[in-house]
Amino acid sequence: MKETKKGKERLGQVRCLNCFARFEVAPRAERATCPSCGWEWRISWPNPKLAKIRGPVWEEWERLQTRGE
Repeated sequence: MKETKKGKERLGQVRCLNCFARFEVAPRAERATCPSCGWEWRISWPNPKLAKIRGPVWEEWERLQTRGE
């Protein structure tokens, strides 16, 4: 698979599934919080430079739901 300039710029970043903002994830982090909306996400790393959101951190999701966000 050929990497494009655009693809290289996005390595280590994910797109929030709540507000769709793109943000950086610390290398090998298992969790990351979106700086735009505050939702916390579980992160997996299919390869050392490619972060993927696997789903919300449920405790955080429940807390945000009770606050009405």
